[in-house]
Formats: sequence, structure tokens, C-alpha cells
Amino acid sequence: MAVAEYEREMRKYADKAVRASARSAEQFVSESRLGRALTRTMLRAMGAVQKLRR
Repeated sequence: MAVAEYEREMRKYADKAVRASARSAEQFVSESRLGRALTRTMLRAMGAVQKLRR
């Protein structure tokens, strides 16, 4: 019963998360130098924030 409830809750946000991840991956490999640079900068910033939180 608990697993079924967990799966129901997960489905509410999983589709959005997968779409966002796919969009980020597409930007990372895009032809646009600006798009790649922005994606790299964002990933580096997120990594730095995680290190600071530890």
C-alpha cells in the first residue's frame, strides 16, 4: 500500500522533471555557443552551491 501511494505521488512531478532534464541535455549539446556556455555556467553554479551547503 505504501509503495502504491509513493508511486502516485512520484508521478505528479516525474514527467516535469524528465522534460526539464531532457531540455537541459539538449541545450548542453546544442549548436549554440551561448546556449552551451549558459548551461555550463548553471551546472557549475549548482555544483558550487551544493558544496557550500555541506
